[in-house]
Amino acid sequence: MGLFNSLKNKFSKTTTELSNSFEKIFVHKKLNDEMLQELEDTLIQADIGINNAIEIVEQLRAEKFAKDVTIEEVKEFLSQKLIEKLDGFEQTIDFNSQNPFVLLMIGVNGAGKTTTIGKLSQKLKNEGKKVLLIAADTFRAGAVEQLNVWAERTSTDIFKPENEKADPSATIYKGLEFARESDYDVIIIDTAGRLQNRQDLMAQLDKMLKTIKKQIPEAPHSSMLIIDSTVGQNGLMQAELFKKSAEISHLSITKLDSSAKAGCLIGIVDEYKIPVSYIGVGESIEDLKDFNAKNFVNSLLDNVKE
Repeated sequence: MGLFNSLKNKFSKTTTELSNSFEKIFVHKKLNDEMLQELEDTLIQADIGINNAIEIVEQLRAEKFAKDVTIEEVKEFLSQKLIEKLDGFEQTIDFNSQNPFVLLMIGVNGAGKTTTIGKLSQKLKNEGKKVLLIAADTFRAGAVEQLNVWAERTSTDIFKPENEKADPSATIYKGLEFARESDYDVIIIDTAGRLQNRQDLMAQLDKMLKTIKKQIPEAPHSSMLIIDSTVGQNGLMQAELFKKSAEISHLSITKLDSSAKAGCLIGIVDEYKIPVSYIGVGESIEDLKDFNAKNFVNSLLDNVKE
């Protein structure tokens, strides 16, 4: 119950909106067309995806139409169906699988990439890992300093570019060279936020990947896409873009504590089949959590599991 209540509180915006909607929808005992339509609209507004909402509501119709239902029964039904959607896509990264393990962090500006790096650094250090951060975001003003703040906060080593205008690929090359000489266990590479309308930055990302492989041919061992949950369905567009260009292997979904669209995680996973490793549920350094599908869905729906 402790973990459930903790996550439920973190998802309070989405959970509250869903709970309030359920209370308004299920005022009659027998499930009818109006209730099903309102439920479908509610699920779409929570950003689980239009196709998912339609499919799940039709499954509920097939099983329960014109039958007596309670809110608790509907929550349990939705929980089972949404957990099925996420089955096989909760995947903690095995940082012991390679040494050094190279993790490339990718995402648009403002997604919470640097904050996630800082929290993950602390998590890895708590596990006894020797971690190096490579500050390869030389595009955004202040990006290196922002990462340095997290490095100092977590007492993590950081490799910085020679100057603010340094080529990011050159910084990565030198950083990896330094890391290999210094026996680091995990190397986390920060990159500039980029969108599809910035072809120069997308080309730069391709160059970075080639540079990494020059130093460590099998790297990066994971390319993690950071998506801000508050953007809702726009997160699907980001996943589509980066999956094509950067061979994304894992997701981290941030800002779930301040989003009313936490369901977007389900839509992204179902559409693009990218496993989720972490969720960000707050500002404190401990608020980066390993993703657990059952806990996530049951917390989202306030579906209490004794």
